[in-house]
Amino acid sequence: MDGTVTHRTQPQRVEVEYWPDTALRVQRLAARPWFAFLDSCRFTAGSGRYDIVAWDPPVRLRTAGTTTLVEEGDTQQRVAGDPFALLRARLGPTIEPFELPFCGGAIGAFSYDLVRRWESLPVRAARDIEVLAQSVPSAPPP
Repeated sequence: MDGTVTHRTQPQRVEVEYWPDTALRVQRLAARPWFAFLDSCRFTAGSGRYDIVAWDPPVRLRTAGTTTLVEEGDTQQRVAGDPFALLRARLGPTIEPFELPFCGGAIGAFSYDLVRRWESLPVRAARDIEVLAQSVPSAPPP
């Protein structure tokens, strides 16, 4: 399987009234699946401008070892291959012009162990916690 997805769901953009502390405003969303909050830390004039909040992505990629689990709705596929190429295939085209600095992409986590997909490194640390090499939600490909 190549991880190909057959349809596209557009992310929704919702503009909300400014609050001095966005973390308080989005706190009730924190339990949503795959919740992510990128805080611009705007506490004074001239500092950060945008806060990004995301949850419940249509596609999720989870890499462990040499396999990436691609989840779309109730469908799951295990795919061998470059996890960055799998992600890149799902990002779709660049949107031009776009008034926000973050007009697409993915929010997720990449562990240090992901490098082991390409490099043979000695194992020095005990694997005492279970952490995925990659855990990234994204939109389906166009």
